[in-house]
Amino acid sequence: MQYYLDYDVTGKAMKCTAEGVQTYETVTTLASTAPADAADLPESIKGPGFGASPGTMLVNLYVYAPDGGKVTGLTIDGKKTVAFPATHDGRGVMQVTVELGPGKTVTVESTVKSGVKQRSDTRVLATPGIVPGSKALTIPSTC
Repeated sequence: MQYYLDYDVTGKAMKCTAEGVQTYETVTTLASTAPADAADLPESIKGPGFGASPGTMLVNLYVYAPDGGKVTGLTIDGKKTVAFPATHDGRGVMQVTVELGPGKTVTVESTVKSGVKQRSDTRVLATPGIVPGSKALTIPSTC
């Protein structure tokens, strides 16, 4: 089903503390271009489901903070959601699972803080899917 997944990531720096900790807001948009009758697609296309309704996608989204930073907030379509915080190689991470039905769009917004003394522009990377979306962007520093 990921053939039908379009995505885009945008972000901006909101503020910078005297210690050089920047706060960012990011927006990840996930859109399904699957046809309305996606539940009737062959299993070789729609897959076995693994908990998803036939024709829908379950997408595990991981939002990573810069080194020494953390993800401080996450919403789906403007509503607080259950997300799972973790740390990976010194970076704060928030993981959330998003269900995406045919023709639907979901917006995931996050608030992220950098580590101390990170005053430079910030590069944001998105792992590409089958159909490439935005792969990288640079957020100008507010410091």
